[in-house]
Amino acid sequence: MEKLSVELLNTLKSLKQEDFEQFKWFLKQDNILDGQKGIPQDDLERAERWQTVDLMVCKYKGPGAKLVAINILQEIGNNDLVERLKRFSEEPKGKRKSCFNSQKTRSNTCRVVIRQTVNPPSFILILYH
Repeated sequence: MEKLSVELLNTLKSLKQEDFEQFKWFLKQDNILDGQKGIPQDDLERAERWQTVDLMVCKYKGPGAKLVAINILQEIGNNDLVERLKRFSEEPKGKRKSCFNSQKTRSNTCRVVIRQTVNPPSFILILYH
């Protein structure tokens, strides 16, 4: 089972029924994620929490589903769950290895940091001003 789906399910389980119904109302709205249509009302009307997670992950794909959940939780004022989801990472602790290299540009006002992650291998370029 995908870890994000489990975390989203645990998040929705933490909501009171009234907050869960309000959460689903926001999912129906267009542009809850920029440029995306909402989930059809018919799909959400009788959806249980686990079905709602499936609909979110299918519609908005992994990271998008997490962002949608964070946006909605902020709207309904559930900031403790917002913080919990923001801290959630799909990578298990200890699996990520980072190396930092920094260089200053000629103007000394910018710093470039290159972060290399080992699992999965990728590079992230971050510019600081």
